[in-house]
Parts: sequence; C-alpha cells; structure tokens
Amino acid sequence: MVCFAYLFPTLPDWVSPNPEAGGYCDRNGRFGPGSGPGIQGYGFGTRFLSSYNQGYVGVFGIESAGSRVVYYIGPRGSQVYSPLTSLIEAAGGQARVKRAFGLDGGVFALAADRDLTAFDPANALASTDEALRREGARIVAANLRATATAASLYVVIGAGAPDPYGTNHFDINFPRLGTLLAADDRFLFENARMSQLLAGLVPAGRYRPDVLSAAAHLIDAYAAAIGVQVADTASAEQFALGISGYLEPELAALLQANTPEAAAAALAVTAPAIIARTAIFRETVPFPTTGLFFPSPNFFVGTSGTALSIRARWTGMQTILSNDLYAQGPTGAIGFFPDTAGSVVLSVTVPAASAGQLTAALGQDTITVNAAAGFTGTSYFDYRVRHPSGEEGTARIYVLFR
Repeated sequence: MVCFAYLFPTLPDWVSPNPEAGGYCDRNGRFGPGSGPGIQGYGFGTRFLSSYNQGYVGVFGIESAGSRVVYYIGPRGSQVYSPLTSLIEAAGGQARVKRAFGLDGGVFALAADRDLTAFDPANALASTDEALRREGARIVAANLRATATAASLYVVIGAGAPDPYGTNHFDINFPRLGTLLAADDRFLFENARMSQLLAGLVPAGRYRPDVLSAAAHLIDAYAAAIGVQVADTASAEQFALGISGYLEPELAALLQANTPEAAAAALAVTAPAIIARTAIFRETVPFPTTGLFFPSPNFFVGTSGTALSIRARWTGMQTILSNDLYAQGPTGAIGFFPDTAGSVVLSVTVPAASAGQLTAALGQDTITVNAAAGFTGTSYFDYRVRHPSGEEGTARIYVLFR
C-alpha cells in the first residue's frame, strides 16, 4: 500500500484529527528509518522518530490490492498497522482479538502465538520458509475477515450500504468492533454468536430474529469463503472488493426487506456461491507503480431495465472522484487528498469482458449506465480521470444489477 502515517499524542480520532507530525510511506507501505525514498514528504525528522514510541500512529492510504482507501491504527509502539491492530486498543488487548477471530485455536489458528503489532505478513509471504508463509497467509485472511465484519456493522446499524461516492467508514467501525470484543471475545463466526452481536447493535424489534440470523449467516459464510489462508494478490482483491461489491449490498437488501422470504434466501447462501459471485472482483485495474495519483474503485447497485445515473463532476455533492486521492493534495497540504472540484473524467470504457452486459455513456456531469437486455449480476466499466496536477489515472466502477 501507499500511505501517510500521522503521529498523534492520543488515540487517533479521524473525525477531528490533531496530529503532531507525519510522513509518507514508501510504495511498499513502510515508513520510518530504512523505508527508502518512495513518495517524498516530510515528518521523518528527529521529532517524529524520537516521539514515536510515546505516541499513536494512524495510517491513511490506499491498499495496493484493490486500490481501496483505508484507515488503520494500532497501540503505541506498533510496527504493523492493519485491520487486526485497529481493534486491539478498544478490545483491551490482542489476546481478545485473537480469540474472537480464532487465531488462538480452531481452523483459523496460527501455528505460533504471533504479536499482531510486530509480525509482518508481507514479509512472511515473501519468505522462503513455507511454514512462515502459511502464517502470513493466515493473518492476511484474518485481516480480510476483520474488514468484512467491521463493514457489516456499518450496514446493520444504518440499514443500508455505505454511500458509493464516499470512502469507507472502517475508521469508525474498527474501534466499535473492538469495543464489542472487550465485552465478549468469544469466537465470532458461529451463527448464535454473530446473531447476538448484531442484535446488540440495534433497538429490539427493529429486525425479525430470522433476518438477524440470516445476516449473521451471510457474514459467517463470507468469512468461510475467504478461507484459512490468502496468499496471492488476486484472492486478496477478490475478497477485499467483494465486501463492498457483494457483502454490503446483500446485507442491505436483506435488512431492508426484513421478511421471512428474504431471510430464507440469505440462509441458503453458501461459501462456494459467494466465491463464485465475488470472482469478478479479481478483475481489477493495475495499481499505479509511478506517480502520485491513486484513483479508487466505486460500487453501485442498479436495476436491470432502468438507467443508472452516476455523478462524475463536482456540483457541490460527492462524485466518483471523491475517493481518487493525490499525494500532497491541495497547495500547501501534505497527505492524500481528493480534488473533486478540479479533477475531470476524460472518458469511459466498457472492457471486452463486460461488452455484452452493460453500456456506459459519459455526459457533462454524469455517466449513464444501462444493463444489457435481461442481464442481472455484477459487471463493470472503467473511467479515465485527469487530476489538476496533470497526472491521469484509471479506476473501475462495479455495478450490481438486480
């Protein structure tokens, strides 16, 4: 990933952050001494390094697997920042996190007790030691399960999928999930336990009990679909993008319907079916290896037979450009920032794989998308965008047609 690491005197509050200092990671997501040149910024001076162990670090950036915008935190002194470490502080320690995610026993268990704030799964996956590679792959899979669970909380509480024009809300829901683990750290991915967790998020009677059980089943089935190990980029992309492209809209549809029929349909979903439905998210735009501009994917739900209008130009509202980030951002700012008012969508393209499934036409302010006659399911198209800096990039828009 590429990222900007902020140093905070207290645990980061992304709603109203007040960092002391910060600096860019290199393109491998590393920061601090020996990180290499990477994206140039400031903040790796004496103050940042001398106060590192006394403060908190918050990491904001773009994951290379899937180009998703992410926010991670960790306890003081962490050397690794991930979905799992983002739970630790609120959970009251990593032992609770390991138990909840089955890292200390059962099918998902690690072979050895690993410090989640120091064990680097990327290094492990690059090792020649097969046992160490398996450990790295197990932690990658656990990070994906943590992300899927945090995203699911947002949907259950709000009874709808996140705004497709915005970035994710994992910055809020990782600590929220951690707080829930502090109260009860039993293994999450069993229907009774997950149902209980979801029921505690909403007022009694808001959802039918069978619907909450079906929602828990969808989350548990997604966790099973991820598998015990994820060792390759394509699989990481499949299940990272599948959270927004499959899991969130399926949960939202189930909860909005809140009927016995919707519950029965969701309870019939299997892990193999999820693997098949999310396979399309292995088809991604390559992550930029040069430059400072990082366009990110968006996810929409449409109705087959009805035109879908997608905002593509800033008119005082968020657009598909809202999560297309540029390093150093507006004049005088250091970090990753969108430029929704100045960036311009140059063109849209329907790749050959989607040519028989949808059409996409760029207008002055919007992109109009239509499913091909009779098509339902997930497809995609790409857009080319130019940032005010002059840099250009390409991002993908996935559309689920019902």
